[in-house]
Amino acid sequence: MKKRQSTHKINRKLFLMADTQMGYFTAKQAVKAGIPDSNHGYYVNAGQWEKEMRGIYRLTNYPISDQEELMIWYLWSQGRDGTPKGTLSH
Repeated sequence: MKKRQSTHKINRKLFLMADTQMGYFTAKQAVKAGIPDSNHGYYVNAGQWEKEMRGIYRLTNYPISDQEELMIWYLWSQGRDGTPKGTLSH
């Protein structure tokens, strides 16, 4: 029988991933961390996540930084395999 991860461990895994991306993450990354896509709406409604655009979220309490829009577009440009397909420049 497969052991379920605790909510704390799942949220920690998501935080560590989002921490490298200015607090942002994709729906696919949340699923990879252990949060089923059927639960994403719960986290938004509970105020823990902010939905930035389709499939891209931000941890609500993560510190705000300059140039966050670049991270949003970086995540948006990812292909199905999770690698970026766009290039950002000045």
